[in-house]
Amino acid sequence: MVWSDLLLFSPVILGLGGMALTKLPDLLDVIQGTPGQSDFERFMMDAGRRGLGYSDTMRELDIRTIFARLRREASGSVAADVGNWKPILDARVEQCLQDNPEHAPDLIGMMAGLSYGDILYPSEAAMVDDLYSGFRRHRGCFTIDQQAALRVTR
Repeated sequence: MVWSDLLLFSPVILGLGGMALTKLPDLLDVIQGTPGQSDFERFMMDAGRRGLGYSDTMRELDIRTIFARLRREASGSVAADVGNWKPILDARVEQCLQDNPEHAPDLIGMMAGLSYGDILYPSEAAMVDDLYSGFRRHRGCFTIDQQAALRVTR
């Protein structure tokens, strides 16, 4: 009699079990601190904490996207011809500013004071450093002089 009752209610039991399993990822996110949250959601939450409105947030996202594209294109071009890295990098920056005139002031402000090592990917910046003996980098992205400075005690 118990088995027949169990078989009678098995669709209900399986349905409830399935519904519970569908909520398992949400439960894990709550327990683990929302690791499944998308990058866009984190970006929007950060912008909200900084007090930016939606239009300002989208403008900042556009500027960051343009800078990421510049970084990718400049790194690819420099990797193809490391010997002419400076004119290539300058041309890519100028082209980026011409292609995005509405964001040019913000891009210039973002890039002010950045070295080539901040614009290029670390591997391409290391290739440029390898051209000059005084600026050789260890692959950890520190110059030899910077590594020595970290070891100096006062």
